[in-house]
Amino acid sequence: MNSAIVWLRNALGLSQQDFAVRLGVAINTVARWETGRTPDLLALAKLERFASENGQPAHANVFQALIDSQVGDLLMTTRNARIAAGRIKKAMDGISKIIAEHPELIQKFGPVLGDLNVALNRMWEIDTPKGLEK
Repeated sequence: MNSAIVWLRNALGLSQQDFAVRLGVAINTVARWETGRTPDLLALAKLERFASENGQPAHANVFQALIDSQVGDLLMTTRNARIAAGRIKKAMDGISKIIAEHPELIQKFGPVLGDLNVALNRMWEIDTPKGLEK
């Protein structure tokens, strides 16, 4: 990833400062990207568009592939979170049913329900894009 950014910047003959200014980011951001920090999806989209607009289609394709990869990872995480949330919900329903039929078991299974509820809320956090939180 970082080599793709250096490659683009060098292909355009830009210093880190000039590259940062043209992208609308801080020079520290460019330095972090070039030393191993992966840009987020928004930054990758900026890089892809910047490469396209500056006649660098090969670079644009690299950034688009990285975008596709990150989106795929997010979709898989979301899918896995939904599957896990479904399983947790089923477990909670089953335990609630047992407690309804045998109230004396509330002491034994109440804490388990609490733990499952916490896990279910964590699944919600994973599954919910920023800005759409509860």
